This record gives sequence, structure tokens and C-alpha cells, in this order.
Amino acid sequence: EEVERVARIVMLNGYHVMPEGVIPLDVIQRLKQRYDAIFAERQAQRPANRGENRYQMCVPLEAPFVDEIVMANPRVFSVVQQLLGYDCVLGLYSSHVALPQCQDQRVHIDYEPLFDNYMALPPYCVYVHIPLVDLTPDNGPTEYWKGSIHQGIGFATRSLDEFHKLPVDVLASERPLVKAGGVVIKDMRCLHRGTANTSDEVRPVLSL
Repeated sequence: EEVERVARIVMLNGYHVMPEGVIPLDVIQRLKQRYDAIFAERQAQRPANRGENRYQMCVPLEAPFVDEIVMANPRVFSVVQQLLGYDCVLGLYSSHVALPQCQDQRVHIDYEPLFDNYMALPPYCVYVHIPLVDLTPDNGPTEYWKGSIHQGIGFATRSLDEFHKLPVDVLASERPLVKAGGVVIKDMRCLHRGTANTSDEVRPVLSL
């Protein structure tokens, strides 16, 4: 019953926050320790690739990233299966990092809808976001626009490059302050943006 309820929320709002405790904190600590080392190497070798002071980086398919509690968490995976079917596949294991002094992103979606007319369809692809630190108002939490997956955006914009021109101020949005150990399940068609990181800490989020 809870699985169906969460899946329906994702289909209605375009995303849902599952609170802290979904992934044990000791697992989060191991993930962050290994991630910090890998990201330090990446940062030393390559410039930011998602705008100034923002990185997207794939993670290696090794422990602790491939631990079952992370990749196939029963509470999360059951919802994903409800949304996508039991033959769903993991197509990407990435991460998004907001460094101090990064600015608000443009509003965007991650993947184009399947059809040009933006008809109402069930999700065909979702992200599972796993913060490795507590998200605060200052360290760049993601802002989501509720119900944006159902808007007739095909009539308001001609391409993905124009999403920042949409009058998103007329839609309700929120910036969930997810605690480490919580996750966000997001329809890839949901309008969202990373917000400015005005803190002194790095904000890494795993994205499956």
C-alpha cells in the first residue's frame, strides 16, 4: 500500500522525498569517504562540466557504491518497479556536485519527453537522488516544480534550450531539505534546478 502511494505521488508531483533512514548513516559515511577521494582526483584533473563550480561525474561500479542497500534498496526499488515495471534497468550511475559559490541553474528537465506533443504519459525514466550530506537552505538544494510533468510546455517552448523562459513563477515549487540517508525519486520530465551554494561545504548527491 505504501509503495503504491509513493508511486502515485511521483506520478502526480513529478518527485517524492523519502525521509532519512532509507539508507543507514554508516553506509552514507562510507559512500562519502570514498566519493570525496574520487572527486578530489577528478577535480584536480578536469574543470567543472555543469557550469561554474558544478560537476557531474559518473562513479565507479565498485564497493561501496554497488552495495545492495544503495543500488537495490528494497524501499526505493519497489517504488521504481511500480513506476517503470519489473523489467526496468539501471542506465546511469552518476553524481552531481555543487561547490561553494556556484549559482542558481537555469530551470530544466533531464530528458526530453518521448513525443513532441507532451501528452500525459506514465514515467519512462526516473532518477533516484541520494544526498551524501544534509541538504540545507545554503548548500544548494535542488528546487522542484510540483506537477510540472503535466504542464503543456510543448505549447510554451520550442526546445529544451528555452525552458528557462517558461513562466515557472506561476507554479508551486519547493526546495526539500533532505537529510543524509533520505532519497528523492524524480521523474526525469520534472522541471527543476540546482540552487546557489552559498555555504563553505561541498554538496555531493549520487544519482541513479
